[in-house]
Amino acid sequence: MNKRELRASLYLPIAIILGIWVMGLLFYMVTPGDFNTAVGIAVSAALFLYLVYWTRNAPSRTRMIAILLAVPALVGITMGMVYGRASYTIGGVSLTILLLILYRALSTPISYRFAYRHFQNGNNEAALHLINRAIVTRPNYWESYQLKALIYLSQMDFARAEESARDGLAVKPDAPSLHNTLGQIYLAQTNFSAARDQFLHAVEADPDNAITWYFLGLSQYRLADFRDSAESLTVAIKNTLRYVDFELLAHYYLWRDLHALGMDDEAAQIQEKLPEFADGLPILQAQLAEQADYPHAEMMRADLAKIENVMRDT
Repeated sequence: MNKRELRASLYLPIAIILGIWVMGLLFYMVTPGDFNTAVGIAVSAALFLYLVYWTRNAPSRTRMIAILLAVPALVGITMGMVYGRASYTIGGVSLTILLLILYRALSTPISYRFAYRHFQNGNNEAALHLINRAIVTRPNYWESYQLKALIYLSQMDFARAEESARDGLAVKPDAPSLHNTLGQIYLAQTNFSAARDQFLHAVEADPDNAITWYFLGLSQYRLADFRDSAESLTVAIKNTLRYVDFELLAHYYLWRDLHALGMDDEAAQIQEKLPEFADGLPILQAQLAEQADYPHAEMMRADLAKIENVMRDT
C-alpha cells in the first residue's frame, strides 16, 4: 500500500462520517420540524447524483435505463426515512431488483441462451449455429461475439476466434471480457506480447478480476518480464483466485519470478505455500489431457512436471 492509499484508508472514512454529521446538524438547524424528510430527500438526491456520476462513461441508452431502474429504490429509501418504516425501503429496493431481472431476461437473445447452454454441454456445432442466429437478430449484442470466439477457441480455430473477438470489440471496445478472450487466443498461440497487451486492457477496465491478473502475470513471465510478472501475480493472489488450480499456478510462477529476481528469501516463503494447493495439480493435468494440442500446451505440460518435482522436494 502506497502513502496515498494509506492516507485515503485513514482519512476518508473520518471525512465521510464528519460530513454526514455536519449535514445532519445543518438540516436540524434549518428544518427542525421536518428533519427526517430533509435527510431522506438529501440521501436519495446524493444516491441519485452518485448514480449519474458512476454511469458517466456509459452509453446514453444504458445510462438512462440504469437511472430509471434505480427510481423505485430511491423512492422507497426516501419514504422509508421520512415515515420511519422499513417496508417502504424493502418494497422499493425489491421492485428495482425485480425490474433489473426482467430487463436482463428480456435484453438477452433467446438464441444466445440456448447457444451458451449447448457450449457448456460440449455441443459446439449446435452452439455455433444458434450464436450466428443471435448475431443476425441482435448484431449489437457484444456477448454473442465473445461466445462465438470461445467456441472457435475451444476448437483451436484461432483465426476465426480472433476475428469474432475483434467483431465484438468493434461493438464494445471497452469490454474487459472481450480483451480477456482475445488475450487467451494469443496466449494459446504463444504470441505472448500481444496477449500481455490485451490482458493489460482487461485489468485496466476491470482491476478486481484476479484471473485476468494471473494471465497477465503469466504472459509477462513468458516474456521474461519477471518484475512486472511478480507484481501482477501478487495482485492476482491478493484479489483471491478462488480456484485451487489457479492458486497453484500463480504461486508457482511467482516463485519462479522471485528466484529470477534474486529474491531468494521471498521465493522460499512462496515455495512453502505450494503444498497447500496440491489438489490443483491433478485438475490441471486432467484439463491438459482432455484438450487438443495447441502451441502453449507443451510449455504448460513442462511446467506441470516441474511443479510436481518442486512439491515432491518441498
